[in-house]
Amino acid sequence: MAADFQAREWATRVLGDHGLILASEPDSLEIGRADDVTCRVTFVDQRFRTLVGFTGVVLDDAALSPALYQWIATRGQSHYFGNTRVAWHPDGRPYVQFECFLVAAPDRGGDLAEMASLALAATAKFRGELAAGPGGASAAPSSAAATSTEATAPDDLDATLAELDALVGLVEVKARIRDLVATHRVNQTRVAEGLKPVRVGLHLVFTGDPGTGKTTVARLVARIYRALGILSKGHLVEVDRGDLIGQYVGHTAPLVDAVLAQADGGVLFIDEAYALTQSTGTDFGPEAVAQLVKGMEDRRDDLAVIVAGYREPMAQFISSNPGLRSRFGTFIDFPNYSVAELLTIWSAIAGAHDLAADDEVLAALRAHLSSIRTGGEAGNARYVRGLFEEMYLRMSQRAHADGTVELAEVVAFVPADVPPPDARRIGGAPIADSAP
Repeated sequence: MAADFQAREWATRVLGDHGLILASEPDSLEIGRADDVTCRVTFVDQRFRTLVGFTGVVLDDAALSPALYQWIATRGQSHYFGNTRVAWHPDGRPYVQFECFLVAAPDRGGDLAEMASLALAATAKFRGELAAGPGGASAAPSSAAATSTEATAPDDLDATLAELDALVGLVEVKARIRDLVATHRVNQTRVAEGLKPVRVGLHLVFTGDPGTGKTTVARLVARIYRALGILSKGHLVEVDRGDLIGQYVGHTAPLVDAVLAQADGGVLFIDEAYALTQSTGTDFGPEAVAQLVKGMEDRRDDLAVIVAGYREPMAQFISSNPGLRSRFGTFIDFPNYSVAELLTIWSAIAGAHDLAADDEVLAALRAHLSSIRTGGEAGNARYVRGLFEEMYLRMSQRAHADGTVELAEVVAFVPADVPPPDARRIGGAPIADSAP
């Protein structure tokens, strides 16, 4: 959209008076107090002016650990104006992208300058917290290992497998993972005896609907691989399409390479991986796939890649590139949970929050879950989590209705806290209940 030159003149005057302008472009102004703390004013229409702020806080590669990545995302979304995420500079260096959206208009005088200063102050504060690290000043990362999700010592294989077995349902998934463990152990025994191993690929395809435990199992697989001595670190790096595809020519390959470098020694988990090839022909999805395949080959001795998504789209994704077909030979399907399994998950969530439910409540929950479809986009375990939160809201409303809250009212659910099935209907047919 063409710049509103009247607004531009006004903004230039207001911001110039406060010494905030760093650079001028036809449709925007770059403002800030330092090269690495900058904001940009873009002119949207004749009434509203949107202030969009960016900062490029460049990090050393060693500091960009999975734990720091997650912490940045959480802090940015909960404490600042908009989204904050780790991105990659065109030269391949990681940096933090800070984004805020503020509105000001000419008839409000100096509000724009005030907002700009506020955005810069928040950015500086974020940069300070970033330097301190997830745990404060004492946790400032000196290397990737300082804030990595990996353990300081290799995981005990039997203990990790016990965690796998403790997951609700997923009987076939657990069996497939144990088969992989057995195969790798046999190979290690053969090598120790001077025999040649039968090479088994580390890369896996997880298929199934959302909320069926794919990410949870991927984390355990990373730890299992490390316990077996297959991977040096055993951490998990989670990405999706937006982390791998650039916005202009020459941007995608560095993005993919940076993600692969971050995941080296561990597991790269790509959720909804099929989205990489679901393009309109105008983006760089195929380039990302090609670079991913190359990186998998270059790092084949200390990197595992797990791709996940819906069944049919994932089959099409693997078939879209010969390199993918040759590297992903193991498919593990995650079925939807039964009603009994969903009830078990709900009970675990409630127990973790010190909330009780008697047989009447459980019967109401069973009736609710039996009457709707919780698979597909409804989210399986995610649906149950949402159902629990809705029940807690209904309990809170009930307990606070008379203006006072009694302890007895907030330690246990009652059947009335279970919403009617129609209130949360997402799908059509009931789900199967294969367990008693």
